[in-house]
Amino acid sequence: MKLNYCFLLIAFATLFTFNANAQITSGNTHFAKGETDINAGLGLVRTFYSSASTVMPPLSVSAEYGITDAISVGGFIGLASAREEWFGGNVNYNFFILGARGSYHFQIFDQMDTYAGLMLGYNNVSANFGDYYDGDIYDDTVAASAMALSAYVGARYNLKDQWCIYGELGYGISVLNIGVSMKLSK
Repeated sequence: MKLNYCFLLIAFATLFTFNANAQITSGNTHFAKGETDINAGLGLVRTFYSSASTVMPPLSVSAEYGITDAISVGGFIGLASAREEWFGGNVNYNFFILGARGSYHFQIFDQMDTYAGLMLGYNNVSANFGDYYDGDIYDDTVAASAMALSAYVGARYNLKDQWCIYGELGYGISVLNIGVSMKLSK
């Protein structure tokens, strides 16, 4: 857990220590009140059990609605699954996160919407163990869930009027998400 906090602290520090040519401006020309951004992403650095083989990589969908020119609120859904062979059987892990997000948008570079925010999420993890010994099949499922608070930083690079590519760094279904984003104007 301490490693996650250190990682997020480094990410925030890196974001705000760009060279002197990059200037943060108070307005953001790539985000506006009433705008809706929908993101679909793929996680590159998973946050769950690391020795298991990935069955479904971390996938996420999020949406944000601009309540001001600098603040947005929205939601997040993330899914992932993995499998591991263990003592003559298989363990299947499933991960699900549902969260509410709030972001602050600012501009560092001309073609980008940069933002930072917090997410309050509901995490659910389940593991299903199945083996086959002497004609008997043993199946057991365990699950756990908890509320979690996470922080993230991200950027969207405009490709066309509505389409962007985006990346986010922070704790969620993955530490690093990349994907496409669609902007819907009011």
